[in-house]
Amino acid sequence: MFKRIGFISSAFLFEVADLLFLFALPVFIFSSTNSLIFTGLIFLLRPLGKLIGYTIYRKSLQEKNFVFLFLLAYSISFLVLIVFNRLLGFYALVFAVFMFGMSKELFDLGLFKVENPNTQFKLGKYKKFLSPSLAFAGLSLSLFITKLVSTYQFQNLQNYFSILLSISGILFYFFISKKFAMDKQERLIPKVYSLGFLNIYKINWTIFSAEAVKAFYWVLFPIFIIKNMGQDYSLVYLIPSLYFPILLLNILKNTFLFKYWKIRPNSLFLVFTLTLLSFFFVPSSQFLILPTVIMGFVIGFIEISSWYKEVKTEDYPIHFNSSNLGFITALLIGSVFNTYIPIYYVLGVFGIVALLYFLIKKFRKQ
Repeated sequence: MFKRIGFISSAFLFEVADLLFLFALPVFIFSSTNSLIFTGLIFLLRPLGKLIGYTIYRKSLQEKNFVFLFLLAYSISFLVLIVFNRLLGFYALVFAVFMFGMSKELFDLGLFKVENPNTQFKLGKYKKFLSPSLAFAGLSLSLFITKLVSTYQFQNLQNYFSILLSISGILFYFFISKKFAMDKQERLIPKVYSLGFLNIYKINWTIFSAEAVKAFYWVLFPIFIIKNMGQDYSLVYLIPSLYFPILLLNILKNTFLFKYWKIRPNSLFLVFTLTLLSFFFVPSSQFLILPTVIMGFVIGFIEISSWYKEVKTEDYPIHFNSSNLGFITALLIGSVFNTYIPIYYVLGVFGIVALLYFLIKKFRKQ
């Protein structure tokens, strides 16, 4: 029992640490460049880091067990801390974007192996707490991170990151690493693609769209929030408004209400598109909370769907391609359009594109 609780706790703390800098780095990079487009281009290094991490795994680490992948993710994150202590500056921030992408991918691959039934370490009945804990990481971090970032005290953020990562590493070593480090593990991704990334023919468009919206909220919205929270303090609760429904649905997904309730991907994608279009009718930033809450419920329903789990566990490369291409598209579209129109209208533009795709797909089937 304690091993499983320790593992879930360490995963929760690692996720909080990763999201801390995912929120903070865009703000600090934007303050240095004063360019949304340049900031968006720099953050393309995060999916590039994920690609490098996935490529290393595909070529050399597929037979390594989850402990090795987690320790490698911790090592990369601590390396970034060393760089911050020695060479803190703009180029260190750019380096961190890339390295944290690689670290997060290795962390996700480690979780993927733990969730697979072939692993030696089994979560058992505690597996149902893993996804809610990761959703709670997003909610809890977003509740206090805005005030920390708004003061532009990078040293304080670095200290918090160090504490979170250290406690996570200690829990993982004490409860997991000592016992399971030497266990062998079979390859758990039987099918990998030669490109592994940027393969537009291997995309689930619902996952693509959901991850694109998350990219808006974690990379572009932090800049908008910090710039405008003086005029509208309710913006502080914007990201928590997205993650509270996601957490709620992840908690309730194993109850009788949701266990046998199946939602078709096409229907869910249509609701997702209509929610994006609703951002066109937001008169000002003061009214962003309600459509954000609705979007949180839609993304939550996507993540608890049985088909989403099947894609993530049985065909990880499709999930990898879809989520990272969604991230890239959101940054490219968002950073360019947000230079001229408010960020919430950019979500409406993204909704128009999604609606056109939905109608074209429907027309072709007929």
